[in-house]
Amino acid sequence: MKQNQGQNNSGQQQPNQQQALGDVQVQGDDNIFNVIQAEIVTLTQTKIIQISVDEIKTRQLISTSPYKGLRSFEPEDRDQFFGRDQFIAELVNELEQTNLVLLLGASGSGKSSVVRAGLIPWLREKLGTRLVNLILNPDQDPFESLYGSLLGHFKQSEAQIARARKVDTLSQMVEALKQPESFWFIFIDQFEELFTTSNPDQRDCFITSLRHLCEKRSSDRTLKIVATMRADFLDRLDSAPANHLAKATQKHRPLITQMHPDELRQAIEQPAAHNGVVYEAGLVKTIIKDVQGQAGYLPLLQYTLNRLWETEQHTPAFQQERMLYTHTYLQLGGVRGTLQRHVDKIYGRLQQEGKHLVTQRIFLKLVGIEKNAESGTEWKPVRRRANQSEFNDLQEKTVLAQLVDQKLIVSNRDVFSQSQESTFEIAHEILLTSWTTLNSWIKENRQGIALRSRLNEDVKLWQAKRADNDLWSGSKLEQVLELLENTTFNQVLGGFSPAANEFIKASLGKRDRELRFYRNVSIGAIAALICITGSLFVAGFQWKAADRGQFIAQLTSSKALFDGNPTSLDTLRASLKAATQLQQSFWFKNNPKLRAQAMEMLAQAVYAVREQNRLEGHTGYINSVSFSPDGEMIGTASYDKTAKLWSADGKYLQTLKGHKEQVTDISFSRDGQTIATASLDDTVILWNREGKNLQILEGHKGNVWSVHFSPDGHKIATASGDQTVKLWDLNGNLLNTLSGHTKPVYMVRFSPEEEILATASADKTIKLWNFQGEELHTFKGHGDQVFSVNFSRDGQTIASASKDKTVILWDLNTKDKIITLQGHEGTVYDAIFSPDGQTIASASEDDTVKLWRRDGTLLETLRGHKNWVNSISFSLDGNVLASASNDKTIKLWKRNTWRTSFVGHNGIIYSVAISPDGKTIASAGKDATVNLWNFQGKIIAKLRGHKNQVDSVSFSPDSKMLVTASTTDQTVKVWNLQEKKVIKTHKERYSTFSANFSLDGKTILFASRDHTVKLWNYEEDFLKSLEGHTAAVMNVSFSPDNSIIASADENGTVRLWSRNGSPLRTWSAHTGVIFSIGVSSDNQTIATGGQDNLVKLWDQEGNLLHTLKRHTESVSEVRFSLNGQIIATASRDRTVKLWTDDGKLITTLIGHNDSVRSLSFTPDSKMLATVSDDSRLLLWNLENLNMNSLITRGCNWLQEDLKANSDVVIEKVCSRMEY
Repeated sequence: MKQNQGQNNSGQQQPNQQQALGDVQVQGDDNIFNVIQAEIVTLTQTKIIQISVDEIKTRQLISTSPYKGLRSFEPEDRDQFFGRDQFIAELVNELEQTNLVLLLGASGSGKSSVVRAGLIPWLREKLGTRLVNLILNPDQDPFESLYGSLLGHFKQSEAQIARARKVDTLSQMVEALKQPESFWFIFIDQFEELFTTSNPDQRDCFITSLRHLCEKRSSDRTLKIVATMRADFLDRLDSAPANHLAKATQKHRPLITQMHPDELRQAIEQPAAHNGVVYEAGLVKTIIKDVQGQAGYLPLLQYTLNRLWETEQHTPAFQQERMLYTHTYLQLGGVRGTLQRHVDKIYGRLQQEGKHLVTQRIFLKLVGIEKNAESGTEWKPVRRRANQSEFNDLQEKTVLAQLVDQKLIVSNRDVFSQSQESTFEIAHEILLTSWTTLNSWIKENRQGIALRSRLNEDVKLWQAKRADNDLWSGSKLEQVLELLENTTFNQVLGGFSPAANEFIKASLGKRDRELRFYRNVSIGAIAALICITGSLFVAGFQWKAADRGQFIAQLTSSKALFDGNPTSLDTLRASLKAATQLQQSFWFKNNPKLRAQAMEMLAQAVYAVREQNRLEGHTGYINSVSFSPDGEMIGTASYDKTAKLWSADGKYLQTLKGHKEQVTDISFSRDGQTIATASLDDTVILWNREGKNLQILEGHKGNVWSVHFSPDGHKIATASGDQTVKLWDLNGNLLNTLSGHTKPVYMVRFSPEEEILATASADKTIKLWNFQGEELHTFKGHGDQVFSVNFSRDGQTIASASKDKTVILWDLNTKDKIITLQGHEGTVYDAIFSPDGQTIASASEDDTVKLWRRDGTLLETLRGHKNWVNSISFSLDGNVLASASNDKTIKLWKRNTWRTSFVGHNGIIYSVAISPDGKTIASAGKDATVNLWNFQGKIIAKLRGHKNQVDSVSFSPDSKMLVTASTTDQTVKVWNLQEKKVIKTHKERYSTFSANFSLDGKTILFASRDHTVKLWNYEEDFLKSLEGHTAAVMNVSFSPDNSIIASADENGTVRLWSRNGSPLRTWSAHTGVIFSIGVSSDNQTIATGGQDNLVKLWDQEGNLLHTLKRHTESVSEVRFSLNGQIIATASRDRTVKLWTDDGKLITTLIGHNDSVRSLSFTPDSKMLATVSDDSRLLLWNLENLNMNSLITRGCNWLQEDLKANSDVVIEKVCSRMEY
């Protein structure tokens, strides 16, 4: 018996959309919706023709999925839209009776689709070119959205009428643009956006204008308007002016409900049949059963069917069998589970890449909560459309692009578009409820989201008029200020938008202006002792509030600067001002909470700062920067037709004037006494250090882009747009012309060792030449123009930079490409070697400078320039890097010795340990190696012996041996560090964790997944197991005196044991896995860190002393300093936190770009090593970590900058500090 596709319960096949609506007759221009009622009633009773499976399979196979997933149906999707024939007929009937219909329905009920893919295609078919179809979503400005819709039909000048934004705008628009023979259909989709997204003034004006249009054109049968709105927003029509719309649509609010089973069968089967594919017998019935009773199931259904199609499509049998199978449907999770599983899989991949917090932040930025229900249990999450400006972080943009690619987020433009008009929103509201992870995030952060939603509404109102009355004050402002200080809000929800921060700043300004009077009254009252007690109290309270507000405002400014550019001088200045403002506060200088916040912010700025000075004075783009060979001077060349000389510390010395056009390059002679500048005036000028013009080199027939002195100082090479390179002596005599490039030559450089020249050209090549003008070699490999070429100091390698966004390193001996450095988002204009040849710096159109290791590892990205970076130069000792930019500034970047970055692993680093003698650092990683480092960041040795990742590393008490453990190869190894080899290996049946030496160095303690703690005497090869845990033991530690063993397991249980393994104490410590356990130097305190994001401090009896709650993700490791004064915790939230021994936060160390796995103190507790999933080891200087010391550090850093750029406040602060 043949299976029949598309049957209802009576054995009839339902008509598709075109068949059904084809029976509706349209009569005359004036009666376009005067439909014969009898035919409407019989739409779904059309005779049905049975179509067999075999017949469907004879149709042409269209492999593209006919299902929409989470994307909305559009008019072009009419051939895939089925099942709503009867409702469309009812909608047609409504429009016969009125010119305005408000279509209501639950989220996910198909409101938009029935109009876009049902009604509009029918109108197009019947009316042809007479139809003017305007579709808009209100967005922030509904008039602007209407203007955008008009542009599809009218000239820009004609569409401008929509931007008048007046009560009669819509009427005037129709009057001016509508032709008598045309039929206008206006579709306002997601009408609720007027209440959740639109500017309140624009919203009210638009609603009034819409009512005015409907009233004025009530008899016009060639103008029809349909608006769709979520039914749960109907109460928003209660207030004026929306209540007038409520009255006008009172009898014309059709409610779209769930589809009947026969309609569902059409919606499921017919799109596949149209593409020549059928369902396995019984599958459609299963799907219909799954969706019955499930609210908002249509988007879930479309998503599931799309995934089902795409999964089957990639099977070899699809082309022949053309069938969608039940087992595949069930494997995907069915209608109720497919979306959840698929999104979880996408999120899981992002978690593995360490992007989970960024993903959470992106989604929560795109969620709002209805303001009427932000407290209590009744609350409504809604999608929120966010602008490009809210996603400035590069990692946010990268993840955003991935989510757009996965169709979980939709955008009107490319993610990396520079347009601030780009917007993003969650693909469908069904994700807010059906993806449990997102739903739980929303619930956990409900209050913060609700307050942000309410703030955003008032921000839009304020932006329209900038009126003080619209600003916040009182408790509302205090709530916002509390959120600004809230780490979770800033890390998880991404803080407030730039517009909201501007609003908050304005609100604080208004409050401060109002309170200034009260502060003065309070001070005067105290001085004169004549103020009435009540008035004095009020004035004092106002003064106190103002004092706190000013500090919070300065702290907020610091945080915003740090989030945008942590390495900047501006961030350090702002943090210093916040700290000293608190120090000088009458009310709050001893407030522990505010002091902790100020110190945390200042420490972050001090550790992160790299910009030491900023040279300003040029009035045009700066094309070149160069240190003199003796390191005493910096030269810059600018499009303002001048070159300038500066001292190495940034003091302006001299301006070189003489060129008639832009100056493109500057170069110093070997002795530093002669300076050469190149220009677009086709010349090169030689100068002395006093700025005197010595010689003009003329001969090029095009722009001169580059000039360079030979190492012996006797020759000058110039490169030009005339496609040649010329060699000159110092008297201006032309020695030779090098011809061979086929396009402009942008750079020429002498080799430091041999008589060789390298040139870079727009012809995509780099060439080598001898001084006689003979071409020695051509390097080809770039995909676009090459702007820069530079030699390493030993002359064995060259680096080239190109418009293709890459840097290539070339071997001069073999002439082979060594490696391509990729990471910039725009043209790379310059690439140079550090003096020691180990680091490459690159400058780019993407406004950044990047530092790379020679193996291609990206070490650091320096951000701060506001335009292209054209040129870079290292100082003689390599400690300072100068960068020149189109933002008309030169920045001097310096190594920050308070935080040093070590790079040497390929992949995640799991563990770090510092030797007891304080001389060596050991790190273990996913690359199956253990690196031994000195404190200058040099790798002393690489230990290879494990077959897989190394999860734990620890030194013996005498620093002569090392123990390592691997969870994947299930071994524990003991190494002799003098011989750099394994002397003992123990193989376990299960994964091993956390190996440590005993105090005598003879026994090794490690944890096992077999629920035991192991004591291994590796000399005698004797193993003892401590049993008692009921789950995998994740971490184990000796107390410093070895009298206690502390262990923690996967179930959150802590066990204490005696040195010989006797059980002492057991207690439940955390909900979930405990990743780390440590014992204080006096044995009195035990610290645990877990999956629940908490750090807990306990006494030996298991009594809870303190709970440390500031981490936002699981805690990877917790360690006590040997002096007992500091507890350090590492977390997957990318931070390290330092605490006092009684649990008070000292500061947060921010520097890693991914989860922090492990940390270790030096024996003197002055330094801390941390390692991360970002493949870096960071060494932090913790010496004298207090407020005054941090202020001193900051002032020391700013000394050079203050010489060139005066700042009265900072100078006053720093003048009090002792250096």
